[in-house]
Amino acid sequence: MQKTKSLIISILLLTLILGGCGSSIDEILQNESYQLTVRTTDGNKTISDVQISISGNEISSSLKGETDIDGLLLLTDLKGTVDIEAVHGDYDFSAIQVTKSNANQTIDIIGQEITYHGDYNLTFQVNAVTEGQPPVANALVTVNERTGNTDVNGTRIFAGFDSGNYDYTVSATGYTQVSGTVEILSIDKTVQINMAPIPEEGNRIHFSGILFYDVIQNSWTEIPYLANGHYNEYGLNTDDFVGSGDYHSNSLAFPNAVATTFDGIAIDEGTRLIIYSQENFQGEIIIDVYGPKLINNYLYEGSFQVSDYLTKTFSPPELNEQFPPETRSWSDSNMHNWSYGSLRIRTSSDPDYHDDFPPLVSTSEQTATIVSDSVQENPAGF
Repeated sequence: MQKTKSLIISILLLTLILGGCGSSIDEILQNESYQLTVRTTDGNKTISDVQISISGNEISSSLKGETDIDGLLLLTDLKGTVDIEAVHGDYDFSAIQVTKSNANQTIDIIGQEITYHGDYNLTFQVNAVTEGQPPVANALVTVNERTGNTDVNGTRIFAGFDSGNYDYTVSATGYTQVSGTVEILSIDKTVQINMAPIPEEGNRIHFSGILFYDVIQNSWTEIPYLANGHYNEYGLNTDDFVGSGDYHSNSLAFPNAVATTFDGIAIDEGTRLIIYSQENFQGEIIIDVYGPKLINNYLYEGSFQVSDYLTKTFSPPELNEQFPPETRSWSDSNMHNWSYGSLRIRTSSDPDYHDDFPPLVSTSEQTATIVSDSVQENPAGF
């Protein structure tokens, strides 16, 4: 009897509280978070790699996700009425709306396959630019309005293109986004994409197609580590920010700097740079330096735009503290030629930060050495 009285009193108190705040039990329950699962399908089979976007008045920012191999995606922390949109390069989906009444259910989003009538395939092969890394799987490739993800081999094939120019963007978690334009000329086309890992701020190297200084002078100078990079008067990006790793080709490691004539290097403190004269870590070591270091191409040493580069007190003071005069130098040779080599970058957190990295010997050089040794050991070997 006592328990029954307590329950009645609790209900009365709750009723008074709700009445006082002008809320109903339904309203409170509706404002609680909930979860549900979406399944993307064409009505017969599930569709994977569908980009899902979630928005609603009770959600502070748009949420995004991607359906798995079974076409499923669990959505959590939903509140109120939610709009769900699904995007896939080969299917057209209609947006749906859900509420808390759909909680803990699996909601189907049905897409209709899009038919493309062009004659040519467009293939993207996405690889990591760092040596020894596997192809980049699950990279999102967008071509005009079509999207798709790479498979475990880093490959994505789009069918049904006509001849023409197409803009593309490739993005993947942990990698710097790559964008460009591809032209299809009455034949299937394959685009090779090399993605660089996003470098950790404070442990990276800034490669530039122009000189470094403490002010921007059109296509002459720019400021090291400028947040948004620098675009020259022709609208070309001159910058690449590169982190720890082994890069077998400099033109792939810092393509923007190479394309706009490689002329400047800014190296963070606790970061080491080794540049080889040939690709695949062969040839001679051009430089092996530790940051902080600022290096400009010696070709422009006499230019009035940077006449006090070695001695000037940079402004703001933070830049001068990062790269004081004693950390600045001119290169010993033409940096334009460094574009044809390869490089290794190490940071102080890498276990081999201070290791020796001599140039590798090519297969032809190894063969020549063996033949030479054989002749010396047996000079009458005929």
